Amino acid sequence: MGQNSAIPNFANVNLAKVNRNETFTVPDTFQQASPSGISSGLSPSNLFDSKRTGVGGYIFAAYSDAAGPATDDFQYHLNPADVVAVSNAAPAVVSVNGNTVYTITNTSVAGVLLYYS
Repeated sequence: MGQNSAIPNFANVNLAKVNRNETFTVPDTFQQASPSGISSGLSPSNLFDSKRTGVGGYIFAAYSDAAGPATDDFQYHLNPADVVAVSNAAPAVVSVNGNTVYTITNTSVAGVLLYYS
């Protein structure tokens, strides 16, 4: 976690991991389930399924197999439709929409953890 006073609440958010040589696109919309499922007494089907707009999230941790405290504090705000990529190199380069935002010291394992909603 970062070294600030904000502790992320992971309730009702989606978690993702991006390893070396992988990319991830933060969704800009989500399918919202209907509150009128079979147990609601209203209908045997979902009447109000809809899409809702995503709000983005944060990269909240970077990890690697480097010995010692090689991965520093790192947090980065993500917007809907942002593309997060981690290069297949040592050091691994973390980029968002093609712009380098962080470099991770590693030998063969590196990546970032993120959440979005």
